[in-house]
Amino acid sequence: MLPIVRTDFKFRDIYSSLISSFIKNIHSVEEFENYIADYTKKDFNVYFPKLRFGMLGAFEVLFHNKIIGVPTYTCSVVPHSVALSKNNIKFFDCNENNLTTEVFDKTTDSYIATPWYGSPLNTELKHLDNSFADFSHVNLLNCEDLDNHNFLAYFYTFGSGKPVSSIGGSIVSTNDKSFFNEIKNYRNSKYGLEIKNVYIEELLFSLAGALISKLKLESLKIRFDELGMLNFLRESTDEIFLGKTKNRLSNFQAQMVASRIKDYDQNNKLAASFWSKTLKDYPIDILNSSNWTNSHMNLRSIHRNSIKRVLSNAGVQVYNGSGYLNHKLEPYQMSNENKYFPNANRNHKELFQVPINFSTKSFEKLQMKEKIISANLDKLFSSLN
Repeated sequence: MLPIVRTDFKFRDIYSSLISSFIKNIHSVEEFENYIADYTKKDFNVYFPKLRFGMLGAFEVLFHNKIIGVPTYTCSVVPHSVALSKNNIKFFDCNENNLTTEVFDKTTDSYIATPWYGSPLNTELKHLDNSFADFSHVNLLNCEDLDNHNFLAYFYTFGSGKPVSSIGGSIVSTNDKSFFNEIKNYRNSKYGLEIKNVYIEELLFSLAGALISKLKLESLKIRFDELGMLNFLRESTDEIFLGKTKNRLSNFQAQMVASRIKDYDQNNKLAASFWSKTLKDYPIDILNSSNWTNSHMNLRSIHRNSIKRVLSNAGVQVYNGSGYLNHKLEPYQMSNENKYFPNANRNHKELFQVPINFSTKSFEKLQMKEKIISANLDKLFSSLN
């Protein structure tokens, strides 16, 4: 199987990150915040254990009982962070031709523009002074694709399966010094000034990832996932909370992220080109464009389920993307029961994703499957005509 999520931690990175975390001690996180500025193009960066905690902190320090615009087609932790900050949610639809939500009406006090799965932003739009962007699926290393100028702050995450995979962590980036001081004080009050060198859980997680890669057990992990045997690792969407993970920061975490960025193996645009060429003659909408940041290869078809079966038989793992719309989740249904968002609803029914976040070896394997994939798709669409 060719996975959509890479598990390719390297033992040398784990070892060097562990040693550095003890040598540099408490300065590692602060050094990382300064280091990452070369990529974020923002003056100030504050490190959080996960993106959701940075979102919660931003809304808590800036707003109270305000109306925050939230995409219905995005991760559930986005509305959850607004609700837990004791602010009010107003849901909005995504764009028609990509997955981004960036158009909000004037009834909102703030909002979160979301280039979902790395889809592009409209750089001609003028945003509110206190608006935010959720860049969790944007490839931070493609700086030219980021809109860094129109937001008070943006959020970026380094979780596994994101464009720059790691053991976790996120950044709140801003040019506003006053907001920076507030959000940093909030972070320090929540997680403390004494940052641990390493947590045993994150060390074991990274070692497990390295072993899965070294022993070539990725296909086994994928099979367990497809059978639903790993669902216990996923977070419930039927209640408002931000996950089971402990609120923690560590020097090891920051060192691992920095090493992943330094050694990042970028094959995503090559893989996106491969899929565009391979699928262009079939009735499949290819959403990724030249200014898409290529965290995922996003496709759309009314024959989604049939195509998924064909690609799976060819050894490619396919995902639907988001499995829900936020306004239909149990915590938010009562206040939004009459809302209908046609673009998000279409994506929910028709969107599917094929992997592009490959190591070089996995990408070479994908290229060898081109004729098999095309033959299987020919057979499928011939039977449908």
